[in-house]
Amino acid sequence: MLFWGNEVLTEIGGVLEFYGKENAVRRQWEREEKEEKKENLEGKQRNSKNRTALDTQKEETMDWNTAFAVLRKFYEEKWDYLNGCPRNEKAWDEEGELQCKIYVSKKRGLDRDQRMEVLKLYETMDFYVLYNRFLKKEGYQTLPRRPLEKRKLRYEDVYPVLYLKYRLSRQAERSNIKHLVIDEMQDYSRLQYLIIRRMFSCKMTILGDRAQTMADQQQDVLQFLPGIFGKDLRRIEMRKSYRNTVEIASYAANLIGVTDLELFERHGIPVVERDVTDLEAALREAVDTLFPEEKTYETAAVIVPDEKTAERAYLILREILAEKDFDCEKRLSWLNRDSSSFKKGLTVTTFYLAKGLEFDQVFSIFPKDEKREIMMQAQYIAATRALHELRVYHI
Repeated sequence: MLFWGNEVLTEIGGVLEFYGKENAVRRQWEREEKEEKKENLEGKQRNSKNRTALDTQKEETMDWNTAFAVLRKFYEEKWDYLNGCPRNEKAWDEEGELQCKIYVSKKRGLDRDQRMEVLKLYETMDFYVLYNRFLKKEGYQTLPRRPLEKRKLRYEDVYPVLYLKYRLSRQAERSNIKHLVIDEMQDYSRLQYLIIRRMFSCKMTILGDRAQTMADQQQDVLQFLPGIFGKDLRRIEMRKSYRNTVEIASYAANLIGVTDLELFERHGIPVVERDVTDLEAALREAVDTLFPEEKTYETAAVIVPDEKTAERAYLILREILAEKDFDCEKRLSWLNRDSSSFKKGLTVTTFYLAKGLEFDQVFSIFPKDEKREIMMQAQYIAATRALHELRVYHI
């Protein structure tokens, strides 16, 4: 578990520095930011009326180039597979080069006539169109041409478009937000953190566990967070496990090769690990040991790899438990993406929806020969949901 606290800086130098923008450009922005802060402290305002449209165009072009560089790196590192990912809709082809010179925050102080002159520089402020041009220029398949009300973005396109919005247009300050808490820090991408930095200027607490990364490979966000939020960070690393018994924590750590974990001295029953023929066989064994009379367990969970398996498990359990006079209506639930509440009893869910939850008993059911890193992390997440008892079934 990691803790970060810092007062987010408002200058963009960190973004430019991390993404390797030329030092001269970075220094120029840093000088401008320092000068502006100094003037604000002295109660002065920059006289923007003397700025020409050409000056504004030059500055905003530089800002566009910065955003463009960030998006290019994002695609190179994170979404290379898009080149081979066909879209069903007919792609559209924009003619001409990118002529839009984005008008960011420099319009402060301009009167109406000056603003209109500046706005004439821009062909469009439609971020969907701008993003499409970026995709085309970089050799990626473009988005379908649709009217505004019918546009849809895939998950992999949402955050680049948001980044363009927050990078290239001035947003209202969120001065009412005094402190921001971010959980599951390991599941946020570099681009998402860049967006967060632009949205909030308050202090932040960022928490997470690298071992619970929801990706094919573990992501160490500590490698790039200082470059985004600045170096004024306070880091607290917690290595001791308090939730699980020694037996459960040791088993989970061994799944992903964690060697530096400190264990809280609370012992329980050994972890049970068995190979079974299929899902139903695993569930029948789980039911036989569910809520033992000698224990005071109130919660239990069947945790599986995906939604389809979770639905099957839920339906099978309804039949099995009905034979044992178990009150399925009150004590059996299927936790899925549409769930709005959580109740005591037996819960069926996936490992990714179980994150952040804990149960007295956990029945972890995963494929026998699945050794991909993401599946090992999934089993780690499932195992660490158990407070007192863990039973693992390989099917």
